[in-house]
Amino acid sequence: MNKVSIAIATYNGAKYLKEQLDSIYTQTLLPFEVIVCDDGSIDETIKILEEFKELKGLKYFINPIKLGFFRNFEKAITLCAGDLIALSDQDDYWLPNKLERLVNEIGASDLICSDAILIDANNNIIQESYFNYQNLFPYSDDLFLNIFFNNYVTGCTILFKNKLLENALPMPDIRYHDQWLGLVASKQGGVKFLNEKLIFYRQHLNNDTGSHQFISMNEKIKNLYQSISKRKILKSKISIISKEIKQILASKIGLNEYEKKLLKNSIIYYENRMRFWINPICVFYGLKYNKVYFGYYDSIFKRIFASFGTLFF
Repeated sequence: MNKVSIAIATYNGAKYLKEQLDSIYTQTLLPFEVIVCDDGSIDETIKILEEFKELKGLKYFINPIKLGFFRNFEKAITLCAGDLIALSDQDDYWLPNKLERLVNEIGASDLICSDAILIDANNNIIQESYFNYQNLFPYSDDLFLNIFFNNYVTGCTILFKNKLLENALPMPDIRYHDQWLGLVASKQGGVKFLNEKLIFYRQHLNNDTGSHQFISMNEKIKNLYQSISKRKILKSKISIISKEIKQILASKIGLNEYEKKLLKNSIIYYENRMRFWINPICVFYGLKYNKVYFGYYDSIFKRIFASFGTLFF
């Protein structure tokens, strides 16, 4: 029988941590181990971890220097010994059958993820479906490209096979550890989406990551002037995206020639977006790769409009 490790990264998470750990230790399929790496909490987090260590055998490690969200999760993952590894945030709440459903459904895939119910800081339901709220589509002709440009692999919903780490570690300097795991899995045993809501995914001001509602093109037009005033932020974001693409191109993830070409052209596309208000290079690549960049639009007209719209937004 597969042994399941749970990896958790904590930092000043005392407010919701006990509730989350209770939901993990009352699963219908209990984990083999729970590994927690703390990034220097100064609230009651360590006290809670110590209580669960004594009561449930939880293992926790305190970082001597602050690693940050991404590297803290990477460290927690490397300490896991189970055949399967699930990631957990410090402030969510799992439905009792989460682990059992993911373990039963992962099959031949290297990674599986699910939908989630969004809740606020007071446990009120915000949205019944994270995927609908984000306008995410987990199916694509090219799984790798879909995950890179429209990532739907959300860390708190995933379970993956330990063997995935052979090619996933060390992680490159990109923003999201869960996206990287999804990208590696897409080039190996594949990624499976389970269309079930298995966690309450909490949204509050202190989230390191979280949901961001999909913004329609009409709403983007209404916010045109506000977007123009934020071009410095956009420029910084584009610089980060370009850097990430270069990191992935330099990795040994196993890209095919089409993916390499598209990513290289995407660097040109993103880096030219800030040079002119109307940039022929951006329009050309925006139209050429509109299904990849803007696949969430259900009509050709909307995708074409989006190709021009991204010059402004």
